[in-house]
Amino acid sequence: MKQLNLDIQIPHPPHATIPPAFAEEPPQRLESYGVAARSNRELLALVLQPGLRVDESLALARIMISEAGSIAALSTWQAGDFRRMPGVGRGKAQLLVAINEIARRIMAGPTQVAPVMHCADTIARHMMPIAHALEVEKFWVLCLDRKGRLRKLCEVSSGTMSSTLVHPREVFRTAIREGSSGVVCVHNHPSGVMPHPVLCRMPGARCSESFRWDAT
Repeated sequence: MKQLNLDIQIPHPPHATIPPAFAEEPPQRLESYGVAARSNRELLALVLQPGLRVDESLALARIMISEAGSIAALSTWQAGDFRRMPGVGRGKAQLLVAINEIARRIMAGPTQVAPVMHCADTIARHMMPIAHALEVEKFWVLCLDRKGRLRKLCEVSSGTMSSTLVHPREVFRTAIREGSSGVVCVHNHPSGVMPHPVLCRMPGARCSESFRWDAT
């Protein structure tokens, strides 16, 4: 039985050459110059590159953008459209379709308005589905915008069934990183036993008693 060897090559247009600037691989160029400075072809080549040589991924990216008419027009392509391209198999086509869907969801924005964390009851209702049935103690920081709406929920610490450790610097670091105008700290007690308030204090923290509450 004769063995059939197939050598599939991505066709290059006549006189097509890869500029010297592309001698450096797209991932390294991305790290060196940043994503905003990369061309549409280089960005698409990053997605296409696994399994291909650098020149092949760049050539394939050029062909796809040319076939679609623009980088934006690729957002209308389905898996079958991508698979018509040489060098694009089932897995890579699914990846490209998934990227298109992610882009659409980002453009659509949030599906619901972020809740306003104006009182302990509202925060407790928001956190109950998250903290319910947990078997270890955790500490969260709710990062808020100027109107008190939730920007992001960040888990700062995860401990054991009876304790967890957190330092104020971790809270402040999270708040600064997320650009928060305000924060709410939430802590759970899986055992159902509420410790003495003194035991709940963070080391070095100085807070008014009127601002302390628990949303277990």
